[in-house]
Amino acid sequence: MSEKIDLNQEKLEMFYEQFGSKNLRLQSEMAKDHGKKSLDLYYKSIDFLYKTITTIGIIAGFGFTGLNYVRSYLLFFIGEALFFSAIAVGIWAIQKIYLDERKNFNSFYSQIKTHFKEWYVLFKPILDKAVKNDLEREDMQKLQNKEKELLSILTDSPEVEKDRKEILPIIIWIIFYLFITGAAFLFSSFIFYKL
Repeated sequence: MSEKIDLNQEKLEMFYEQFGSKNLRLQSEMAKDHGKKSLDLYYKSIDFLYKTITTIGIIAGFGFTGLNYVRSYLLFFIGEALFFSAIAVGIWAIQKIYLDERKNFNSFYSQIKTHFKEWYVLFKPILDKAVKNDLEREDMQKLQNKEKELLSILTDSPEVEKDRKEILPIIIWIIFYLFITGAAFLFSSFIFYKL
């Protein structure tokens, strides 16, 4: 049999404040902070992609203004095609990021919602025991273990972190490669004859 914990009214209020009210506030603040930081990073990355795509689009448009001065139409159209490919990859990447992030947030919300349901199912009988002055140390251990679960939920799974760390830099490098290669072809089209 587990050791009982004697709670008077003052200790009961402290118990509820520490494991009830305070815990709910802490969970809420942690979830809010995590979501805000994650969104901030993605918005900055997506903004960078938008700016890159816009820059490529402007350069591609300026290329057509100099069509009368092109010496090699083959190089010119290869360069423009690479620019438009970079734009298409960028638009696809932004959409993929939004869809993946939506899945991540839905999954995260589902995990948090499940955690709170399980936590409440665990907390309610323990609170009732505390009110009846029948609380046991084992009950406190159960609550502490449930709190530890929340911390593991709030940290990203390795698959999500791997996806965030790998896909965005790869996409950015692909866009830069297409942009630089396209620029080389485009500028070469104004210099070289019939290549």
